[in-house]
Amino acid sequence: MSNEFVLREFYTVFPASRAVDDFPPIAYHIHQGHRVPAYRLGWVVTVTEAEELLGPAPEGRDVINYYSYDILPSRWGTTQAKSDLQPPDLMLWRYETGRESQHQNEAYLLLYVAQNSTEYLKMVKEHKEELITRSIEAIGLTSEMREKVKWYRMK
Repeated sequence: MSNEFVLREFYTVFPASRAVDDFPPIAYHIHQGHRVPAYRLGWVVTVTEAEELLGPAPEGRDVINYYSYDILPSRWGTTQAKSDLQPPDLMLWRYETGRESQHQNEAYLLLYVAQNSTEYLKMVKEHKEELITRSIEAIGLTSEMREKVKWYRMK
């Protein structure tokens, strides 16, 4: 079996993005002969869009840390809670998937609410609507962004 065939099969089994209800298998387990990559459930946005949604970071502060540790938890605390869920987080997004063609050269972030671990998958299955609704509110996304939430493969 050639490496090219194995890679094609891997990318077929584990697409770069998946619909919100197309739950990926648990990360790092073996599935159909391949180790399952990590996925994150969220939205890909440009850094400019993130600054418009979350505000600029104070002078000298790392943008990702500021949003992760200050802004998102604070905003999450103001949303209507029915369950004990974790606030969204974010990471630098280095992959092509989810990028808009008109912004290809910009830096991107992934604002995510879950990953494909046993605990997170169970939580998303039980609380998906609340998790997405509260995240949209905390991040400041428009309601149209509900349709754009996806599972994104990390490699």
